[in-house]
This record gives sequence, structure tokens and C-alpha cells, in this order.
Amino acid sequence: MYQKILVPMERAGSRENLDHACRLAERLGSELVLLRVVQVMASDDQFFKQIQVEVGSAGARAKAAAETQLATIEDELRARGLNAYGTVVVGDKSEADAIVAYAEDEDCDLIVITTYRQSALSRWFLGSLADKVRQRSSVPVLFVAANG
Repeated sequence: MYQKILVPMERAGSRENLDHACRLAERLGSELVLLRVVQVMASDDQFFKQIQVEVGSAGARAKAAAETQLATIEDELRARGLNAYGTVVVGDKSEADAIVAYAEDEDCDLIVITTYRQSALSRWFLGSLADKVRQRSSVPVLFVAANG
């Protein structure tokens, strides 16, 4: 049923979505795809786009940190016998749009994403990443509540 499960990862903190996805993958024999999105500023200027990801730039440092995080988690999951790999997407799309585009382009069967409690005011002003993914995705989305 779910052969390829996309797990959007955060910089730090909550891993409830990963824990749940691992339990699903163990039962179903699914492949886990760990995804980190690194956003850069949108620009029509090719030079400006390039300097955002040059060695030493904030974009390059963020990408390197994301790759290190995912490599560590990949090793941990493979030690548990799971088929998992991580990928970092660098671009100017919003995080929600990047997650949805990746899931659709890579033929993922399910997105497992963490949800957080937010005040009504915060939801109204900022929205929720999980809600944005749900609204935009043609791929089924499984919400996992964050502890705390």
C-alpha cells in the first residue's frame, strides 16, 4: 500500500513523524525518504541565486548541516534494518510547496508530517506547515501530533 513514505524533517526537535513512519515502514516493508528543505531568497538574477549557495554562504552552511543531520538519521535507521535515505532540496519555493512538489515528483505514496498546537491567532497569521501541505498535496498526508 505505502511503498514510499516521505518524512519531512525539521532542523531540530520533534521526531514524532519519523518514529511513526518507522513503525509503518517496519510493518509494510516501505522505503523511507527523509526530506529537508533549505530555502533561499527568490531572485531572477542568476548571480544572486548562485551566491546564496556558494561555499561559506548561509545557504551552503544550512545545506551542509541538513546533509549531516540526514546522514546520521539514515545510519540509525539502516542499523534498525529499514530502507531509508535522505535528501536535501535547496530552492526558493516555500517549505510546503517544496514538500508537495518532491512527494509528487518522486511518486511518494504518503507524507508523514508533525503537527503542533497553535493559538488561533498564530494559525490565522502564520498558518500551519502541515495544513498547507494537506491543502496542496495530491499525496495522502498523515498527521502526527507533537508531544508537548
